[in-house]
Amino acid sequence: MAYSEKIRKHILQLANEGRSPEEVVTELKRSPSWKAMDVPDARTIRNWLKETKQKQPDAVLLNKHFTDLAEAAQTLASNIQMLTNFGDFLESQTPLSGSDAGINGNVIDGGQVGIINDKGTVDVWHGYIEVDGTMDIKPIDNLLAKCLLWHFKYRFPKILSFEDWREVNSNINRDIIDKLKLLSFSRNFKICPNCPVCNELIT
Repeated sequence: MAYSEKIRKHILQLANEGRSPEEVVTELKRSPSWKAMDVPDARTIRNWLKETKQKQPDAVLLNKHFTDLAEAAQTLASNIQMLTNFGDFLESQTPLSGSDAGINGNVIDGGQVGIINDKGTVDVWHGYIEVDGTMDIKPIDNLLAKCLLWHFKYRFPKILSFEDWREVNSNINRDIIDKLKLLSFSRNFKICPNCPVCNELIT
């Protein structure tokens, strides 16, 4: 198949996402990056994929990775939601107005929700237990957290302004929580070219 390396990589990416040769052709023709005359037909693509014997991702391991990512997204959404809920609670309490919510720890390594004191550290405030029932932030595996960040940015490229979930505070864009809840279902994950685990499974 005498085509550029760029279009070959695009074809492999689509194929590794589970697209059939026919779906690959349709996707390429819809893309403004390619002229119709540059797009091979489905039969050519099918034969080329077979001839190159490109290693396909292990479906079992890939599905497990997506399931693990979904669970991490659910936990992270819950952690951030607890922090923002506590921030809202502080805003509603007249004696505590002006106080900021923080974490004695962070949303990845775990910790407890509390009030940022005048020293910049966090005092765990157990009065919030009456409202939420818990103060604990659950830890998330570090590699999964990094992979989830790459997948999030790949899926929603213009939302995150930070490079580490540990930078999250109570003033975070609430849309991020909604997007994490969407990703708490493994079916919403696809192979991400920047995810180290995905790359290991498809190369």
